[in-house]
Amino acid sequence: MLAAALFLNRRGERFLGRHGGVKRVLRSAYHVVNRDPAAEVLQPSARDRLTTFYAPHNQGLAATLRSAGISGLPAWLSQSTA
Repeated sequence: MLAAALFLNRRGERFLGRHGGVKRVLRSAYHVVNRDPAAEVLQPSARDRLTTFYAPHNQGLAATLRSAGISGLPAWLSQSTA
């Protein structure tokens, strides 16, 4: 979406320069569509189910990374092997 907006902005600069109101409306619409999404909250029960489900996969991933000499694993991955 950003690439399309930049392309249209570059291509329409002369037109939009003469019609500032149109550019303001388009810019406002762009920001409405591309605003930051609201923060999502994960319920504790859902987090527990996901943690349980992914624990064996995370343990395997951590073991594979360590055997490849990779250290400094993120907390969510290193805690799954504790």
